Parts: sequence; structure tokens; C-alpha cells
Amino acid sequence: MMPVTPSLPQLSPLSWLLAYFCRAALVNSGDANTARFTVLPFLQQQGINQLDWAIATNLQSTTYAGWLEILQRLPVKTFYEHPYTQKNATINPAIQNAIQRCRGSYQLLNTGQMVSAGSTGVQLIDAEAPMLHLQIHGQAWLLLGNLKPNEQKKLAVTEHLPHAQVLWWSGESLATDLLQRLKPEVAIASSPTLNPNTASRLRQAKTQLFWTQKDGAIQWTPSGKFEATIEATEKKYLPFLNS
Repeated sequence: MMPVTPSLPQLSPLSWLLAYFCRAALVNSGDANTARFTVLPFLQQQGINQLDWAIATNLQSTTYAGWLEILQRLPVKTFYEHPYTQKNATINPAIQNAIQRCRGSYQLLNTGQMVSAGSTGVQLIDAEAPMLHLQIHGQAWLLLGNLKPNEQKKLAVTEHLPHAQVLWWSGESLATDLLQRLKPEVAIASSPTLNPNTASRLRQAKTQLFWTQKDGAIQWTPSGKFEATIEATEKKYLPFLNS
């Protein structure tokens, strides 16, 4: 089962938490306040006491602090960092020490590289957006961050854009060309807001659309169906995928 809970307004939609079959993973930590007051309390609420893998797509001074908050409290088995620029291509020593203390491993994750995180295949397509392609038990997921309209148009004509049965994005406007290229069967908007034009185009295309601000948690059942499961009053914290 895989419920998805919405993000708080102060949480960047560029962070995702995935928990599936007794495994947990985090993509981007946010800054120190986000990590301390949003991510960690949510992990505790869900009974998650370790991360099997973590991905940092754009380590800067603010996100270094966020990851340190996480690593000081939770062990991470495998930490993937994208060498975003030459300046920060070398891991921060404090993060390296924190990973070593919990006997975890550190690996670089280059754009386009496919890695195996347990039973999940993860490919970083774009570090800045960010955009990741996941293969979860034979189903293709695309986690899509914030892209400007011109970037979306370029993406729509990219030759190697992966097919996505499930699109998980921030709820912002998506270009018609990009939606026609992706043709998702299911779309999940994890955001306090949902662009009405994009929602309309998805419904016209017969895409099953979920908006966590309205639907609460969303559950992926063993039969492959998606259902809303948590009442709106229970919506808290950050984009979350659980089985």
C-alpha cells in the first residue's frame, strides 16, 4: 500500500519521502528548519527510524544543514549525492562523518545514471528541477519538480524522456505538449494548490487525478489501483509514499 500525504505550505515541493515494503527513502532534505520541524517529526510519526537510501540533488549551504539534522538523528544506509557543481562535487566532511558513524555508504549519482535502491530502480534525469524516474515493482513513476514553461517544452521533445505510468508533481502548470508526451495513467499533485488548467487537461485525457490537499492520503493497492484513504483533517507534513 502506498499512501501519499500533502506538503505543508512552508515545505518545498522538491522533497519526497518514499516508504515501501519496510524500506524508506528521502529525496532532498530541505533546509535545517524544514528537516527539524517537518521531516523528522513526520518520520517519527510514521515509525521510521532509518533511511535505506537518500538522494541529495543540489547540496548547498542551506541543504547541507538540513541533511545534518537528518543524519544526526537517523542512520542512512546509502547516501547519493549529485555533483551539482565542481565547487560542491566533494561531500561536506560533516556529512561524510555522519554517514560513516552510522556505517552507511556514500556514492555519487550523476545525471542519467540508474542505480538500484533495494527493489527500486532510480534514475536522476535532472538535478536542478529535480526530476527522477523510478521503477517500483514494475511500474514507472516520474517525480517532477518545478520547471519553467520553456523547460517543459524542451523536455516534451527530448528523445529519451522516460514513459511514466504515474506522474507525481508539485501541482503547478504543466505544458500541454509535455502532458501529451507523458500520457500518465495516474497523476498525483502534492501541493496546497493545483493548477486548474492542468487538472482539466488531465481529466480530459482520462488520467486518474489525485490532489493531496483535497483527497488526503492516497493508497496504492496490491492490485495496482489508487485510492484516497485519509480524511482531509489528517493531511500533514510532506509528500509521502508508503506501502
